Amino acid sequence: MEKQKRSSMLLFLSKYSIKKEDSEKLEEDENHIIIEDNKDYDSYITENDKHKLAFPGCHTNDAPTRFLLKLAEHNEEPIDKIFCIVSKDVYNTKLPQLENKSSKLKLEKGKTAFDRFSALIKNEVGHSIEIIPIYYDFDPNNEDFDPKDKPTYIYNQIKTSDIGKLIYIDYTGGLRDSSLFMIALIRYLEFRGIVCKDIIYSDFFSNPKAIRNIRYIYDMFNMINGVSEFVGTGNARQLVDLQKKLENTTNNDIVKTFVDNLQDFSNAIAICDVSKIQTTIESISNAINTLEQDTSDDIFVQMFKTLIPTVKEKLYIDKTPPSILDLSQWCLDNNMLQQAVTIYNEKILSYYILNNYDDFKNELKKPIPKYRSYKDIHEAYKNLSKIWDEFNDSDGKRKKYTKQISDYIDAEIAKIHSHYKGFEVDNIKDYSVIVYKALKKIENQYTDTKTDGLSKDILREAPKFQDFMASFMDNKDIFIKCIKDKITKDIKPIFSLQELETSNPKLWRAMKYYHAIKILRNNINHVSGDVGGMNAKMQEYLEEKGLGDTTIAAGETFKFKLEKDFISETLKAAIEFSKEICKN
Repeated sequence: MEKQKRSSMLLFLSKYSIKKEDSEKLEEDENHIIIEDNKDYDSYITENDKHKLAFPGCHTNDAPTRFLLKLAEHNEEPIDKIFCIVSKDVYNTKLPQLENKSSKLKLEKGKTAFDRFSALIKNEVGHSIEIIPIYYDFDPNNEDFDPKDKPTYIYNQIKTSDIGKLIYIDYTGGLRDSSLFMIALIRYLEFRGIVCKDIIYSDFFSNPKAIRNIRYIYDMFNMINGVSEFVGTGNARQLVDLQKKLENTTNNDIVKTFVDNLQDFSNAIAICDVSKIQTTIESISNAINTLEQDTSDDIFVQMFKTLIPTVKEKLYIDKTPPSILDLSQWCLDNNMLQQAVTIYNEKILSYYILNNYDDFKNELKKPIPKYRSYKDIHEAYKNLSKIWDEFNDSDGKRKKYTKQISDYIDAEIAKIHSHYKGFEVDNIKDYSVIVYKALKKIENQYTDTKTDGLSKDILREAPKFQDFMASFMDNKDIFIKCIKDKITKDIKPIFSLQELETSNPKLWRAMKYYHAIKILRNNINHVSGDVGGMNAKMQEYLEEKGLGDTTIAAGETFKFKLEKDFISETLKAAIEFSKEICKN
């Protein structure tokens, strides 16, 4: 048999005070607090649902406590512990002798408000229920103790208590400053994984007196936090969690559709799926239109409707659809650096082509057809660094640096043969980073038994990597060529960029930014800081040339590093430049 769920209650026990003339009437007339006839409470209590249920109470916490005990029992999760936050007065001040015939409770002289509340509850529920004090402004074992930081003092007491997984909250009692404190306390409990079932308030001044469910007020705090998280980070987690909590109390599917679309946007941002991001923004816009037109009095629909303007502003809804640069800037503004650099680096080619950057299109081998989507462009031009190497060599102008590349690599290999006579790959790094990188790639191929890229002649002469190293150091042609081919593939962009410096300065600047952001993206994705042979050479070149009219300018000393300010500054400059060259 499944063990029955148990729950707890938390309340701030108020000071017990009663006028002399009222105390004389107490035995004859105990005040009653009536639940208002509304669907929130009718749905909780199935018995006697045609009648208002009366919960008596002559003290602040009496009626709400009785109601929550009844509610938890109805929910088949009876309360076995009540945690009472108590002030020094409530816990220590002696009360006059009181007798309440209607509840059959007799309290002898010299007891406190806490004693009175404990006796009342145990008299009605049974002595098995625990009434546990949480001290607010004192320590019963230390008269001189005066907690200056009351929230932390109370948190520490609750932290060591077996409060369980489910809790009901009476928000009625306490001192004037307890309201915000109770909200913070509820947040703390939820952070610990404790589910706050219901939050109620006893309205003494209404007519008739009423117990009101104020969970929706607390849910509004959660919704504000969720929207703040979403517009600030693109993460819809809190809104999704809130919607799941509310789905049993509202039948309105409009809110669910709205939140589902926010979640789709969150997922698209997380994986930098630009086409999906733009699609989900359209879906969010449609969901907002539907939500705005809803005329129901559903409180949760009304709650979400109040925050629509904020979402619309942050997601450019009702404005020109956000471009790649807008999305990259949005991620940057919201401290999502990895997404910001990835979106820029992966999609800037599409942006240039779609925005008629003629200098860029003139570099392509074939006339540009009418591309209608980013996908169309990426099918044809998947690697921005290869645009002029692979798609535009009709006049042979790119071939003129082929010999330069070959001579450069020959010189790097010669440095190794001249200065190093060993066979350890790691030591080669001291003489040439780019050769070291190429050899490490080949070593990994041997280690992972993925030698498909090596020729049969090489594998026949060098079945093990040690044999490959020996042949390379012995200057055998096929092994030297193998290394040169691997280096050439990585080193081309730096030579093509150097060529652009004189042939097309405007495109050269665009490509400098592209490669700078690419290096930053690689550095972020590879936490080791191992940026690769090509990146190392490109990084050295960019650090020498600077990045144009920014604080990262030529002549100033700077190094690519994983620092937030440097990444932000570099990407911001790249975005501004890209917008400027595409204005016309």
